[in-house]
Amino acid sequence: FRALFGVTPHQYRTNARLKRAQQLLGNGSSVTDAYVAVGFASAGSFSHLFASRIGVAPSAYRRHPFAHGPTPGCISLMASPRER
Repeated sequence: FRALFGVTPHQYRTNARLKRAQQLLGNGSSVTDAYVAVGFASAGSFSHLFASRIGVAPSAYRRHPFAHGPTPGCISLMASPRER
C-alpha cells in the first residue's frame, strides 16, 4: 500500500477524513457535526489533528474556508513577516 500511495493505510484514511471534514466545514457544517460525520471520537483530537495538518483551527476554517488554501512551498517564504 505504501509503495503505491506513499503513506500507510491509516495515514491515507486519516487524510481522507480530514479532506471530507474540510468540505463539510466549508459548506457551513458545525465543527461538532463535521468531526462526528468523519468518525472522530472527540472534538479535542479532531481539532488538534485538523490544526496540525491543515494549519488552522476547524472553527477558523469554517469561518473562512477559502482563505486557507495550500501555499506552494517557496512562495510562502517570499512574503514579508506581516503577510504570513
